Amino acid sequence: MLITTVTCENKALFESMAPAQWFDLLELPGRFVLGAIDEDDQGQYAAGVLVFEVEEISPEEDAYLIAGTLRWLYVEPQAKGRGVGDALMEEFFRVIGETGGVHLALCDVPMDAEYNELCAFLEDWGFTFSIGDVFETTLPLGELLSNSFFSGNPGLPVVSLSESPSLALSREIDRYTELPSVRSDLPELLPFCDMDVSCALWDKLELKGLMLVLASPNGSLEPLLMRSLSSDPRIVMGLARFAGQKAKEKYPMEKPVRLVCRTQAASSLISFFLPDMQPLLMRRGVCDYAGLWPQEENAPELSEQEEEEVLREFYEGEEPSEGMSGDASMSEEEREE
Repeated sequence: MLITTVTCENKALFESMAPAQWFDLLELPGRFVLGAIDEDDQGQYAAGVLVFEVEEISPEEDAYLIAGTLRWLYVEPQAKGRGVGDALMEEFFRVIGETGGVHLALCDVPMDAEYNELCAFLEDWGFTFSIGDVFETTLPLGELLSNSFFSGNPGLPVVSLSESPSLALSREIDRYTELPSVRSDLPELLPFCDMDVSCALWDKLELKGLMLVLASPNGSLEPLLMRSLSSDPRIVMGLARFAGQKAKEKYPMEKPVRLVCRTQAASSLISFFLPDMQPLLMRRGVCDYAGLWPQEENAPELSEQEEEEVLREFYEGEEPSEGMSGDASMSEEEREE
């Protein structure tokens, strides 16, 4: 059996095994797609796929931890019982181990009886599960902008990133990566963003607010970051309204917009301007990677207090119970015997 990295050159072999969104932006920093190739009497065939992302999470100010987050796991029916799932998981842990500094593996498994065997499979790999909410939806741009949250002028001198001073923007983006819960790969993400819809609020050459909107090759828009450096709610509203106006000028109203919120703060914001949106109930899984897989000698160890803080943040204030589940939308897979 061969486990390979899925690239633009070979993705056609695996595209039927996962939603198209996971094959978009394969070059995106921190995103990994692994494919399994097995062989039987008929020859070689694509047997399974695993999608994950390496991301930075922050339970509190000045506390940063790196997590490997499973997004999708699938094994072809003809390959079940041949160790494909185990081979993909082994490669998953090997890759995040080489990344360095990874403390936790996370996943979200939708609440459905058919996923029970998947959870049992992941438990064999050290995951424990509890229940959590995730806000995730895709809706037309026109429906999103019809909300009163986006009506009216921004009220602040917000400008597109395409109109922002490039040197100052580069410097301030680097500064933003030092903030709690902000992805450290923001500079690498900029080329994938719509620079007309993405926007910023400047005070001279100092950034006061920033909104990044990803333009996906599958045709959707996805807000990646909306952050203010102050507690003034007008900044967030101004950024959202400006981005909405620019999107309205540039795109048709049926343009899909994907919204994903996994933190308490983001969920509070989305419930404010989409009050009818209901969260998805998930089995949230966490695996203490340090306790499962050998770490590099100089890798920092996660203290008991740090682990409690991470889990408290990840579960949005819920006490973790025996049997938890983490940060992914994943397909059905039967437990490997």
